[in-house]
Amino acid sequence: ERRGSAALRPLTDPAESTQASKQASAIKKENFYADPAVGETSNWMGKALKDLREAWERLTERATPNVDGLQGFSLPTWIMPLVWAVLSGIVVGLLTWLGMYLYAHRGRVRKSEGLLAEGEELLPADEWLLRGEAELHKQNFAEAVRCFYLAMLVRLDETNHLEFRRHETNWEHYRRFKAQPSSPGAYGFNLRDWTLRFDYVWYGGRDHTQEQAQAFRAAYSELLSRLKERAA
Repeated sequence: ERRGSAALRPLTDPAESTQASKQASAIKKENFYADPAVGETSNWMGKALKDLREAWERLTERATPNVDGLQGFSLPTWIMPLVWAVLSGIVVGLLTWLGMYLYAHRGRVRKSEGLLAEGEELLPADEWLLRGEAELHKQNFAEAVRCFYLAMLVRLDETNHLEFRRHETNWEHYRRFKAQPSSPGAYGFNLRDWTLRFDYVWYGGRDHTQEQAQAFRAAYSELLSRLKERAA
């Protein structure tokens, strides 16, 4: 009976077995027993992060200007007043030019509406001649040029050489005038020249002079002479 009891007794004590398991686990945690795949992955990630950090540092070093040479540098005290003076001069010059431009073209919007203002379409040639003389006396030379030029067109209408059409431009009138073989142009009257000069004065805002207005008045007188020659 003793022999059977001895055969059934555990070979080791439970406490000793637990202690041995703990020792085995501790041994496996040593580097000698570590999984090589885990170590290789960790080393690769660490190297990649290190390379990325070094590349970023090199990039930021290139982008950052070297200001060591500028330390202690300052502009002379007279620079800023000079800059402000130049800028002020430019602004004043631009404003002066803008004012002169607006003054020279103050009537251009009204003039660009057409040859006639509202209510002027029924005025006879003699009335345009009188208005031109009045504007010339007031030294409103551009308006005087318009009146004398309209006196020409209306006189051509009154003598049945050219129909005056209120909504047509000066060049449209000239083209119809040129197309008529019996027009006073055949007698040497150059309506094209006076149409072009009218463009410069009235629409272009140039050559607002007394001499120009007097030249248009003389052109009207020349047209009357040509019409008389045509009627004779």
